[in-house]
Amino acid sequence: MTCIKCNSDIPDTAKFCPKCGVKVEIAKAEVLIKKCPSCGAENPVSAKFCKVDGYNFQQAEGKPAEEIKPEIEKPKGVIICPKCETPNPLTAKFCKKDGTPLREEIKPSEIVKEYIKPERIIEKRPKEIAPSKARRIPIWIAISVLAVILAGGSYLYFKKPKEVSVPLQETRTSPDTVVSKKEPATIPIQPPLIPEQSLEEKAIISLINAWKTAWESRDIEQYMSFYDGTFYAPYKKMNYNKWLNYKQGLFRRSSRIQVVIKNLQVNINGDKAYAKFDQDYRSDIYSDLGKKTLTFRKINGVWKIVEEDFVEYRG
Repeated sequence: MTCIKCNSDIPDTAKFCPKCGVKVEIAKAEVLIKKCPSCGAENPVSAKFCKVDGYNFQQAEGKPAEEIKPEIEKPKGVIICPKCETPNPLTAKFCKKDGTPLREEIKPSEIVKEYIKPERIIEKRPKEIAPSKARRIPIWIAISVLAVILAGGSYLYFKKPKEVSVPLQETRTSPDTVVSKKEPATIPIQPPLIPEQSLEEKAIISLINAWKTAWESRDIEQYMSFYDGTFYAPYKKMNYNKWLNYKQGLFRRSSRIQVVIKNLQVNINGDKAYAKFDQDYRSDIYSDLGKKTLTFRKINGVWKIVEEDFVEYRG
């Protein structure tokens, strides 16, 4: 007998190993049994593979791989896990180590298909259930109501009295005289009366247009010809001469001038006329927008500008 601890020979009558002191009874028990570290099954000490799961004892003890037999007889009465190769009872559905399913569940429909012919499967399909009479009753009621409505509408439409046009007959007062059909008298629609502009107002408007043209063309002589020598501009506090110098400087510095006049109103009172309008002035050096008031006076039969005022719009 060999000691399992020091591998020394032990006499059969000895109770302890003479070399390491291990009790012989324990050694005998341990020699006879070798537990598998994978599944816990008991195997003879001389076994090279576990009888339950085929665990390789030689590989665990560090022996060369050449001594290991390539083919191992699989144990009977267990189910080997396909993932971790752990043996499980035949009744197990999942691996006791990692929970891997050990067998695929067969659906009842698949079992039926294996044993029943395709023709019988078709016969066993559930038949379509026809709609019950209780469900069809509301549909017929709706159709009947719709038909009644259409019939009633058609009856009222065709029974509606039609307009009959009676041709007008010609009335004869005498055998030779024929009276034609009478037509309703038409009253001509007169256009609304629009007060016409007086000749003086037209003259003022034409004068303002010519004044604007001379301003835009930067013709200082033509522009100043519309002003009288008594002219005064309150918003600039300039008389005729200062106004002339002021405009000459602006015309020289500006290469482009544009003046837009809107909402022109002319009021004539004797030898004076007042023209008010919205003025939008734009040039390459300055621009403004405001209310312009021109005061004209008729001097020797000619209208001249004697005063010019301007209030700029803010905002």
